Amino acid sequence: MLEVVPGGACPTRLRPMSRRRYVKRDVVQAGLDADADAAWEVGLREAARIAARADELQALRELGTLERAEPPASATKSPGAD
Repeated sequence: MLEVVPGGACPTRLRPMSRRRYVKRDVVQAGLDADADAAWEVGLREAARIAARADELQALRELGTLERAEPPASATKSPGAD
């Protein structure tokens, strides 16, 4: 790979990149990839947690338990709505 370096009469002189820069770039990219993978896994765990909670709420609705735990409709009216 070539990189642009300043210098001389030619403002865009090209020279090969050193191996050290390739290694540094590889290390940085590996770190970014690891961060992205970790964020993806966090998202998957959160989605699984939400799905499990939805399943739990659905089971409670089917048993009739959730309906008793919800506030009555009269409790949700705003004052002065009559």
